This record gives sequence, structure tokens and C-alpha cells, in this order.
Amino acid sequence: MGDVGDSNIGDGICQTSGGVCTLRAALDESFVYPVNTINFTVSGTVNLTGALPDVRADVIFNGNAAGNTIRRDSGGEYRVFNLLSNAIVSMSNFNIQNGGGYFANTTFEGAGIRN
Repeated sequence: MGDVGDSNIGDGICQTSGGVCTLRAALDESFVYPVNTINFTVSGTVNLTGALPDVRADVIFNGNAAGNTIRRDSGGEYRVFNLLSNAIVSMSNFNIQNGGGYFANTTFEGAGIRN
């Protein structure tokens, strides 16, 4: 599964320039609408190559029964999900791995999820 952003944020279509919907592209689109659901329809691992955008809108993340993993793969130290205080977020049926959670380069906070 890829890690590319949405090619036209705000058009209501989760799609990269390559014509696929990635987690990063789905997050890009989710910030335009008040409540969003991101459903994983494929199995496998999302290998992040850089920090995802902060989750700043209400989002429901649904993994599938076959299993999904979202993991920091490269690109330095960063947490997998950084939830802003105004976001109401629900996550189910996927794993989060290998996050790094340094805040201001001094304090370790929330490697997988920081809220």
C-alpha cells in the first residue's frame, strides 16, 4: 500500500496522482468534511515514509478483518498518529507499529498515538 497524498484535496475523492486511495490521501480529504470514515478495504502494511498530517477532524478508522498494520518505516523519528484536542477519533481492527514520539526533541510522548 502506498504513502502518497491526495492529488486534489477537497474534491471529495480519495485519489493520488497514480489513481489510488492511500491512508495519507484519505486523511487529506478527511480534513475538508466534518465527520469522516476511513475504511481499509485491502490487507497489508502501510509503510509510512514521513509523518502523517495531524488528525484535526472527527474521523473513524476501520481496519478490515484480515488485518492491517500502519508503521513508521523511514523518514526520521515521528509518531504514527498525532490527534489534535478537538478531534473525536475512533480506531479499530488494525495495528500501529514502530512510532517514535519525541515532543520538542526532549520528552517522549505517544509513539503510536498522541492525543
